[in-house]
Amino acid sequence: MKIVLLFALLYLCRAAQEFCCKKGSTAVNNTASLAGFSAFQYCVCAALMLLVVRPTSLPSDPLLLGLSFAAGCSMYISSLCTFCVVHMGIPIYWTTLMSSIGIIIPIISSVFLFSETIHPLQILAIALLFYGTSLTVALPRTEKAHISVKTVLLLVTISIVEGTTMLSQKCFAAFMPESDPSMFSLLAFAIAAIMTSVTYFILRLHMPKTPSTGNLWRLSAYGIVQSIALLAIMLLSTLTASLIPAVIQFSLQAGGSLIVSVMVSALAFHQTPTRKNRIGIALCIVALIFVNSF
Repeated sequence: MKIVLLFALLYLCRAAQEFCCKKGSTAVNNTASLAGFSAFQYCVCAALMLLVVRPTSLPSDPLLLGLSFAAGCSMYISSLCTFCVVHMGIPIYWTTLMSSIGIIIPIISSVFLFSETIHPLQILAIALLFYGTSLTVALPRTEKAHISVKTVLLLVTISIVEGTTMLSQKCFAAFMPESDPSMFSLLAFAIAAIMTSVTYFILRLHMPKTPSTGNLWRLSAYGIVQSIALLAIMLLSTLTASLIPAVIQFSLQAGGSLIVSVMVSALAFHQTPTRKNRIGIALCIVALIFVNSF
């Protein structure tokens, strides 16, 4: 029951995050604004975590610092690559697809690092999940995206760093079960906030144009809500990592979040899924049932 509740909260936060992301994107008009929006979110997350944790001294555990640094750097690189991909005109759904593929990293690593087992049918279910995901994010025939070698490299990088973030959460839960996950999240968000803020100010030197006051207030409102959702997702994901095997956790997390994303697009923004998208959603649901059955 506890796991069901955690995932229900995670999906609810994912819905809020997707809604605010879509709404906020309409007020973003250049790469610098995208970087600033991401930096703002990470700063809010770090500030909120600082209010919760209130550390009396700087953490000195090298494992905690290392895992937090890996997670923070991964989030930063993922944001940076997403900026570039969006700027090149690639659909944002493709980054969702690559993020889903990234679950392979923590799933395979958990077999060797934590002696977790994977049933052969779970492997087939994961393959079905990937195929269903590709159908779910497929574009209509009237829309086309131009793919280059640079685009492929950016998308592959997103997959790797998203997998690294998930692996960092799993390692923290496995190697430091007595430690406070709030401190791990605080350090990770602080590192990501510093890196994205530096990137934003560098980009601003070359793109001095600022958004209007209305856009700024709107971005701030959506950014705060999205930051709270992102913070909750990070904490919930870290908590569930200590309760269930990686193959179940990250499959449910990736597949379920994708389904939530499509539902938000359909219900809130009237972006009706195509027949291929609906088939993909059905396959994802079947795959998640099989993954969770062993």
